[in-house]
Amino acid sequence: MTFHVSVAVSAAVVSISVTDSGGTKTAPIVEHPGADDIHGRGLAMVAALAHHVETRGDRHGRTVTAHLTPGRGVS
Repeated sequence: MTFHVSVAVSAAVVSISVTDSGGTKTAPIVEHPGADDIHGRGLAMVAALAHHVETRGDRHGRTVTAHLTPGRGVS
């Protein structure tokens, strides 16, 4: 699998996008894994820090973009 990361920075927001080459039939979702699970935490951590998270694409490739604004997230 290949992926591409892009970052856009302005005074109001930092946007981070990750695009993969596809291959899965399901879109990424925020999961709530158990304490012993070894997968499923990444998007939940991103969503906790971001002001907004959006997903676009299909099984041929998806982009997840997180928009982070000042004052949002864990301090």
